[in-house]
Amino acid sequence: QNLSVQSTVTVTPQLVNEARFLVAWRDQTVSALDPTCDGPCDREDEGGPTIEVSGVASLGRQRFTPTPRDNIRYQFVDTLSYSRGQHLLKIGADVSIVQGLNQALPLHFGGRYIFTGFAPSASFPAAVSPIQSVALGFPLAYVQGYGDSGSAYDYRDLALFAEDVWQIHPRVGLRAGVRYERQFFPAETFRVAGMPAPYEWPSDGNNVAPRVGVTWDPTGSARTVVRAAYGLYYDPIITATAGITRYISGQPDT
Repeated sequence: QNLSVQSTVTVTPQLVNEARFLVAWRDQTVSALDPTCDGPCDREDEGGPTIEVSGVASLGRQRFTPTPRDNIRYQFVDTLSYSRGQHLLKIGADVSIVQGLNQALPLHFGGRYIFTGFAPSASFPAAVSPIQSVALGFPLAYVQGYGDSGSAYDYRDLALFAEDVWQIHPRVGLRAGVRYERQFFPAETFRVAGMPAPYEWPSDGNNVAPRVGVTWDPTGSARTVVRAAYGLYYDPIITATAGITRYISGQPDT
C-alpha cells in the first residue's frame, strides 16, 4: 500500500520547486510449499528438512523460509529547477527512512541434507552417484541453523544531486552533473571468536558519482540523434546483509 503527496510550486517563471512525500507499507511473507506443514508453512518449527541431491533435485522445505518482510518506508524527494538562458540547473535530495516491523531469515532451521555422491574408496570400490547416496542414506553434509532467526531493523538512504543541462548549440546539448549516495545502518559492534578485537559494521561515505552526457542532432531535424555519456554509479548494499550479520549468529538476541 502506498500513500503519496506531491507539490509543484512555481516561485518565479525561472524557478520551480517539486516535492514528493511517500509512505509505502510492505507486508510480505515467503513461505515454503511443504505438505508436511499443518496448513501454511508460516512457522519455523514445522515442515521437513531440505534435501539437496546434486545435479538432480532439491526437495522439501525451502531452506530460507518462512521469511517475513514487513516494513514502512518514508521517502521525501525535493528538486529545485532554475532556468537561465541556455542552461537548466537542477539540485535536489532524496531521503528514505525504512522502519522494520517484522523481519526474519531462519537459515536452515529445518535442517539441510546435502547429497553429492562420492568417489571409490576402501569401503565402496565403485563410485556412488548423488541419487545412490540418497538410497544409501549417506549425505555429504548436514547443516542445521540455531538461535534467533532475526528481528526488525531500520536503515536510511540519502542521495544528493546537482545537474546542468546546457544547450550549447541548437544541435548540440551537454548534460553534466554529480550525485552523492550513502546508506546508514544501525550502529552495531560484533564480537567473533578468533578475532583480535570487536569490529563495527563498515561505513562508506565517499560515493561521489560525476556524470556527463552529450547529444548531437546531425541534421537538425531531430530524426537522428547521436548520444554519448560517461558516469560513475554505486550500487547499494542489500540491507539484509546487515540484518543477517546482526541476528543470524547462533546466539540469543541481546
